[in-house]
Amino acid sequence: MSEIATSISLMKQTSLEQAEAIRSNIEAVSSQCVSDIKEAGMATTSAIAEANSETLERVGQTKRQSEQLLEKLTALRLNIEVNEQRSDKSKQAFVEWVNKTTRELNQIRQKLDSSHSAIERLQLKTFWLKWAEWFSPLLALTIVGGAGLLAGGWLTYQKYNDYVDELGRDIMSWNLDRLVKCRNDNNPKCTFWIVPPEQRE
Repeated sequence: MSEIATSISLMKQTSLEQAEAIRSNIEAVSSQCVSDIKEAGMATTSAIAEANSETLERVGQTKRQSEQLLEKLTALRLNIEVNEQRSDKSKQAFVEWVNKTTRELNQIRQKLDSSHSAIERLQLKTFWLKWAEWFSPLLALTIVGGAGLLAGGWLTYQKYNDYVDELGRDIMSWNLDRLVKCRNDNNPKCTFWIVPPEQRE
């Protein structure tokens, strides 16, 4: 009976130490996360991403530790229920303690799962912020370049089709044969038509 009591006491002490270690890890993770965010001052998204990765890793380690401890406690509870040699009073007290510790660990694990999900969402938002930081200058340059190209094309079209340019092209078109003849004859004085062929008399 003294061996059982010693085993229970030893197991209780080990479980308390592991639960305390998990609680300390959670506090360390939380304070480290707050410290990292304050230190970075939210100045760059890269610093946030690094802090999130480290915090996520610590949360994962703490989660694994709590799951291992939970498995040990579950196995111990099953072992206690099978072992009929222990006294009912000690057995009941220990089972209640194990159940209470299991409930606390389940609550801790739920909080860890929630923290893990929140950090993953924050990492995804950080990724999109980085992508937007890279993409927005490129989009602005594309818009400015496109606007410049459209404005230049429109101005060129307007200049090409104004009245003076159009009249000049028409006069050259109507008098091309006269211009060639004057050049071949070396005639410095050449008369041009200023009306289309259909309006000539």
